[in-house]
Amino acid sequence: MSARRAILLALAVLALSAPPADARVLVIGVDGTRWDKLQTVIGEGRAPHLAGLMRRGFGQATLLDYAPPQAFTVSAVGWSTIASGVNPGKHGVVGALNMDAAQADKNGHPDFLTRIEQLAPSLRTFSATDWGNLGLHVNGGPIFSDAVDVKHATAAADTIESYDAGDQADTDAAVALLRAGGQQAGFVYLGVVDEVAHVLGSATDAYTDAIARSDRRIGELLAATAGEEWTVIVTTDHGQRDLSIGLPISHGGATGLERTSFVIAAGAGVARDPRIVRARVVDVHPTVLARVGLPGAADLDGLPFATSTRQDAAGFLGRQAASRAAALRRARRAR
Repeated sequence: MSARRAILLALAVLALSAPPADARVLVIGVDGTRWDKLQTVIGEGRAPHLAGLMRRGFGQATLLDYAPPQAFTVSAVGWSTIASGVNPGKHGVVGALNMDAAQADKNGHPDFLTRIEQLAPSLRTFSATDWGNLGLHVNGGPIFSDAVDVKHATAAADTIESYDAGDQADTDAAVALLRAGGQQAGFVYLGVVDEVAHVLGSATDAYTDAIARSDRRIGELLAATAGEEWTVIVTTDHGQRDLSIGLPISHGGATGLERTSFVIAAGAGVARDPRIVRARVVDVHPTVLARVGLPGAADLDGLPFATSTRQDAAGFLGRQAASRAAALRRARRAR
C-alpha cells in the first residue's frame, strides 16, 4: 500500500469513529479580517470572546495556499476554499470579480454542510449569511447549497450600515436556532469588517472598531451555545492591503497581508497545545465532518484538526502532524 493510500485510509478510519451523541460544530466566518489588526484589538481588550476561544483552544495565522495569477485573494475564492476543503485548482473558483460560475458546484466539491446532508440527512444543519454569493442564487452562488436544512440568506448592500444590520440579523437568526437546540452543524457569516476596509481602509480606527463589533456578535453566538458542547471554529477568507483610504480593490493580490488568513478553534476535540496544530483554511471542512463522525472525500486538500472524541485529541493531532509532514515531503519530491 502506498504511503498516500495508507494516510487516506487512516484518516477515513478516524473520521468514521463514533462521535459523541451530542457532537456539534459551529463555523463563524469573519470576512476580510487582518490577523495583525485582530491581535491589536485583542491586546486592547476589545475582543474578549475571540481571546477566550484562543485561550481555551488555539489561534494562529495561516498563509493561503494560492495567489494571483493562480487565484485571486477575494471572497468567492476564499469562501469556496473554506467551504469545500479543496484549493482553487480543484474547486475552480479563481477570478477577481466574485462572479465565477463554479461557486455553486465547485467542480463537484460540496460545502461541508451539504456534505453532511448527503451522508447523514438526519443531522440538522443551518447557515446565516448576508453576502449574497454565500446563500443566494446570485453571481455564481450559492457557495452553501440549498441542501442545508435552515438557511437565513440575504444580500447586504455595499455600505457599512447595511452590513452591520445584516451581520446582526445573521447573529439573531443563528442565536434563535442555537437556543432552540437540535442543531449539529452551522455556518454564520459576518461581513462588516471587510466592508469597512473597502469603504475606509484597514489601517483605520473604523476597521478595528468593526472587529470589536464582530467580536461582540461572536459573544452572542457563544452565549447561545451554553448548555451544549460545541466545537467552535472562527476563520477569515483573506486579509487586506494596509490602506488608510477606502478602495474597491482593498485585497485580491499576492502580498503577505492579503494572503494571511487565520484559524481559531476551541471546544470538544480541539487540543489546547498550539505547537501540535498547524491548521489551514482547507482544514475547516474535514474538521467539521470529523466532529460529527463523517468521512471527508478522498481528494480533500485539508486534514481535520479536531477529532471526534476529546480523549484522543492529542494523539490524533500528533498523527495529523505526521500526515502533514509526509504530504509536504511528497510535494517537495514532485517539484
